[in-house]
Amino acid sequence: MNINTELLKKYVADLITNQITIPEFEAFDIIESSAAKILSEIQEIIKTIEYDDFQAVEEIICLLERNNLDCGGRHDF
Repeated sequence: MNINTELLKKYVADLITNQITIPEFEAFDIIESSAAKILSEIQEIIKTIEYDDFQAVEEIICLLERNNLDCGGRHDF
């Protein structure tokens, strides 16, 4: 991605962020609900006996990435 695209993305993201006004209690409920769902999915992955340890970690990483949670570069292979 080139620098112009990156700058445009940041500008649009900032515009959207500045327009969103969610009461604090609603924001917490949204975050808590999302986190609980992700934890439940992680629990199911760990319970899956067909996965070896590597496959379980791979599935968890994929789950986090699908939810736009950065896993860093260690797993980028």
